[in-house]
Amino acid sequence: MRKSVSSVLCVAGLGLVCQGVFGGVLLTKVADVEPGNNTIAGAPVVALGEQGRAIVFRASLTTGDTDIYRCNLGNNGQVTFITTPVGGGPSDPFTVPDTVVSILNAGGSVLATNDDAGGGTGNQFGSIARYDSSTPADTVYFRVTGLTAAQVGEYIVTIIETFGANTDWTESASNETAATADILDLRLNGAMHGKGTLTTNTDVDVFGIDMLHGETLVMCTTPVMTNWLAPDTIVDIIDTNGTTVLFINDDDGCTAIVPNVTSRGSAVRFKAPKTGRYYVRVRGFQGATGEYRASFALIPPAEFTCDGDADGNGVVNFADITNVLANFNMTCP
Repeated sequence: MRKSVSSVLCVAGLGLVCQGVFGGVLLTKVADVEPGNNTIAGAPVVALGEQGRAIVFRASLTTGDTDIYRCNLGNNGQVTFITTPVGGGPSDPFTVPDTVVSILNAGGSVLATNDDAGGGTGNQFGSIARYDSSTPADTVYFRVTGLTAAQVGEYIVTIIETFGANTDWTESASNETAATADILDLRLNGAMHGKGTLTTNTDVDVFGIDMLHGETLVMCTTPVMTNWLAPDTIVDIIDTNGTTVLFINDDDGCTAIVPNVTSRGSAVRFKAPKTGRYYVRVRGFQGATGEYRASFALIPPAEFTCDGDADGNGVVNFADITNVLANFNMTCP
């Protein structure tokens, strides 16, 4: 993805204000067409593009609002739909709006509903739903509402057609520590999707993600075998030192239609408290083995402002300018 910088970077006395595109993800509202997407008939088609890829976009709920999205699946396609609220306090950044996701068929009947799912930074009021098509070509609808009519605000949608033919990466056999982690360049690619395998009951897979202070990582694993149930994964978010575990998620608590089961995949939403390379470790619950898919999306804030401490280390200095410019693949002369 070619990076597009449509914002103005102002540096005045090391006071920084950055708006628009952060990292490699261009977040738009083109899929949230009001008021037409309040009904099945008016639901916009979310183009999944090449099978096996993740896409990310912004949307919003107004008072009493309903947003419906249509996904056309390929041959026996399987799709994961994630909402990430972008409002909340410093310790609970993913709480507003509190979303509910329902899976609908073409007639508008509700197949399943999910309220809160996933783990990570603070309380998790986003939702996750998975759908497994049993036909060669299928259409499924995802409906987003607030838990109550008063839940309003912006949210991020991440959609992955999980088992398509295309992947962005395949994990290496040696990625078992922070020192040998597979580094995923989300700064360039925004969202990446790939496949890994837990080969033995002691195997772990570690991935490195470079993040700026205030950015959000949305990551999920999808078990390949036995209708989302195997291998039962656990995901650890590890600090920049490569050893300290910040968060652990076992089962993401999402609703899946295969038919109706609770997924044994894992999911995290993590907001970086400082700039650096963080690590995501995937392992099997009680030594579970097998093939899984994993998706990563790096989400910028809609508007990032700070007093100059861009890397969140409590010190305002030249490194803060360097960190912001790195967002745009730029360096200081």
